[in-house]
Amino acid sequence: MPAQPTLATTGQLAGSAPRSALQAALLRTAEACADIWASRLTRVGIVLVAMMVLASLAAPLLTPYSPTTTDLGARLLQPSLSHPLGTDDLGRDVLARLLYGGRATFAIVFGTLVLIVPLGLLVGVTAGFFGGIVDVVLMRLTDIFLAFPRLVLALALVAALGPSLFNAIIAVALTSWPAYARIARAETMTLRRADFISILKVLGASRPRIILFHIVPLCISSVLVRATVDLAGIIIITAGLGFLGLGVQPPYPEWGAMVSEGRRFMQDQWWMATFPGLAVLAVSLGFNLIGDGLRDVMDPRA
Repeated sequence: MPAQPTLATTGQLAGSAPRSALQAALLRTAEACADIWASRLTRVGIVLVAMMVLASLAAPLLTPYSPTTTDLGARLLQPSLSHPLGTDDLGRDVLARLLYGGRATFAIVFGTLVLIVPLGLLVGVTAGFFGGIVDVVLMRLTDIFLAFPRLVLALALVAALGPSLFNAIIAVALTSWPAYARIARAETMTLRRADFISILKVLGASRPRIILFHIVPLCISSVLVRATVDLAGIIIITAGLGFLGLGVQPPYPEWGAMVSEGRRFMQDQWWMATFPGLAVLAVSLGFNLIGDGLRDVMDPRA
């Protein structure tokens, strides 16, 4: 029986040279995915995060209980077959709240990611490409945000905007973008002196076209690596906001809020705070492992 082709032989099967830009991009992506998957620790991180995300999305299939319905007759039950992770002080199933709470946590994390990557790229690339007064103004603005601890600034922003899921996303995003702006600026300052940029200018390419189609794509890899590593920190900030009651509001569950609710019962009903804390730990660890793998694959010095 003939051997099945692998990602390592994809380029050979496709021919000695790609026939289009799309084919070349697909081949590069396949090779990068193969390199990332080759790391055992990275595979562990991908599996951890994928399991948590899929479990949150499939929450109605995994538990028959509602995360918000109270049952005082079943309060503070120990883990059992009917309630695998026990119940809380209002009789709500901890597993159901953990699964549904993951939706809120991941919504904040990925919503923040969607905002900070474009914002950081826009500020950093603009500052690095134009230089001069534009660079000075944008970088001083970046320094102002970097001067404050992220959690403290996020707390201040949420307190000013009001506690809610959307405001938590805005607050975490506004505290996270400066690092991406600095990375994009450093990459752009190197690229703007490259020969191909000079050729594009001679050929009449406009500045917006050069920035959007030639500089931004080359900065994305470094920014995405930073974003993957930074997701663990965003998870911690999100849980911190929930712990202080400034994230998703009751009765809807969120991991940080669940830890806060369970801390009063830690001595006897340990499961209320332990399992949400372990969920935060597992997802943070998974994102860190994925980020390490991406950094190793995309390191230009490798």
